[in-house]
Amino acid sequence: MENSIKYALSLFLIAYTLKIIDIFVLGSEYNSMFMAKILSFAVLLYILYNIEDKQLSYIGLTTQNMGRNILIGIILLGIVTVCTLGPGIFLRAVSSCGYELHFSMDAVGLSVVTFFIIDSISDEAIFRGYIQKKFMYLGFWKAILVQSSLYGFYHLMWIFYVFWDFDTGAWMTTVSSATIILYAFRFVTYPFYIGILAGYTCARTQNLIPVIITQISSNILAIFVIAHCDIVEL
Repeated sequence: MENSIKYALSLFLIAYTLKIIDIFVLGSEYNSMFMAKILSFAVLLYILYNIEDKQLSYIGLTTQNMGRNILIGIILLGIVTVCTLGPGIFLRAVSSCGYELHFSMDAVGLSVVTFFIIDSISDEAIFRGYIQKKFMYLGFWKAILVQSSLYGFYHLMWIFYVFWDFDTGAWMTTVSSATIILYAFRFVTYPFYIGILAGYTCARTQNLIPVIITQISSNILAIFVIAHCDIVEL
């Protein structure tokens, strides 16, 4: 059990470190985020195959009951859509400032779709498939809460894509500290909420297919809510 927790936390720290490298070494471009996702998933595969001697089915990457799992994924997507679009439309309605996000959204089409697929498989495999399973000894809901909390904290780094001036190496001077704190809270709570829904679904189905489907789609929704909403200045 101690080794299981050690591997889970080590994987999280490695994934978080790679994300920091993506932001502060490779730069702020949207396409640079490929590296952290691919390498994080590669580390997970190394732990599974070379250290723990397990297969992908251990984390729920299997094609069993594909039809049922696709249907569950569509239902879960509907729940996420309702809970995401409502706040997004509200924020667009009350927005008054025209600050733009600090990452490039110029890459469209196949490259973005590819990133969504890689991002979804990597995140779901690491957080729902592996980390959550390792914490199940704590109990069903505690494991989900631990996983979703780590998942929310993992996405806190998005605040740098929005408010960090990579040219000067400092926070943007055009926004207040209160605004930065508000959006930091937002970047943590949305993934936390997704983590609970996805964690519950994965734990019940013992399969990652439903949550991967939902994750790909919710990424698109997140881009709509976050990237296409003006920032509300406080």
